[in-house]
Amino acid sequence: MRLLGAQVRAGATGAARHTRRQAVDLAVRAGRDDLAAAVYGAWTEPSRWRSRLEGFLDRTSLAHLERLADDRALDGPTRARVLQVLADAVAGEDARRARDAAHVQPEPARADGEPRLPASALMTSAGLPPHETQGAARTPLVDELRGLARDHDLPAHRWVCEHLDTLTAATRNDPDAVRRHTAAGLELAHRYRMRWAQGINTATSAMPAAVAGRFEEAEARYTEADGLFQRVGAHHATAPRTPGLWTIRLTQRREADLEPAVREVYESVGTAVAVAHALVLARLGRLDEAAAVPFPARPVTDHLYGMELDYRAELAVLLDDRDTAVSLIWSLLPLREQFAGTAGGAYATRPLAHALADLYRLLGERRLAAGAYALAARVVRVLGSPHHGAAARRALAELAGS
Repeated sequence: MRLLGAQVRAGATGAARHTRRQAVDLAVRAGRDDLAAAVYGAWTEPSRWRSRLEGFLDRTSLAHLERLADDRALDGPTRARVLQVLADAVAGEDARRARDAAHVQPEPARADGEPRLPASALMTSAGLPPHETQGAARTPLVDELRGLARDHDLPAHRWVCEHLDTLTAATRNDPDAVRRHTAAGLELAHRYRMRWAQGINTATSAMPAAVAGRFEEAEARYTEADGLFQRVGAHHATAPRTPGLWTIRLTQRREADLEPAVREVYESVGTAVAVAHALVLARLGRLDEAAAVPFPARPVTDHLYGMELDYRAELAVLLDDRDTAVSLIWSLLPLREQFAGTAGGAYATRPLAHALADLYRLLGERRLAAGAYALAARVVRVLGSPHHGAAARRALAELAGS
């Protein structure tokens, strides 16, 4: 546990995950739930950045973690930390369970007066995905967390505030605020030598470049982020660049170049990237293969939620899947003014209004499709994305001429 704490504070999350797995295995073999809970609770630093390329937590480990989180015999601080780990672990697959854990966490977190614990509880609640829907609820939580971090000199939590404000600004299509909060976070990361945070900010800075069509700059930023993560041994060391390159290549219509890399990752991690794999196949005209790729009926509600909605929408159009189109429309409508992916703070695909318009067009709803294409054009004007603006105007003209 001492080693685990040191590795997490250093940002060496790859080594820390291995250490935690070893320690939990030892505790389980000894029949000591109290020690297993203490091991999970040893990860206290806010170096949270999950990558879908890791895959998802296996069911056996998740059931054990849930049992520990429900154990009222644990002391308050330990249970609060276990609840934090649980919320983080299930957020992508089970948003309701994550919210429940985050709701319970504050009470045991205040048990011994240690300011880091309530700060982490606020961080957990404020950081719940899907980020696309959390802006209004997140703001007061971040304000409270910022005051706590300032009063108790918690620089990592101060950085978290800037990062979460970046995500909120992205949902509001406010590129100036995105740049401002990213710069403030990067200044904190440099001042306190939080290299993992530098990596996240660098990945975030790639996002506006991708939106604007400065693809070489965006690729360079994603590569720089990978280098920062690799220097500290982060478990997601290659995560920013991989999906970043996928979004860029798909925007460039270079799916043929992308297919071997996507297939390799799919064969490694499976379900987590199945939608992207199916979309690449469909774009290449391999529709039967695309339709045969299995993935869950509901999108994963992690930091890639907006991207996945966009990819599922395009896939439904290519496969002429009208039932899926109807269900996706209801998911897209509340988010129609957002740019897909940006709410997660690292990636961007296209305006969700464009995806919505394509679905309406598939279903023969021409008037609704025209309105959504026009909305997509307005969104990209605000964000300064000429290539996506041209695509929206072209789609609108094609609709009018058909």
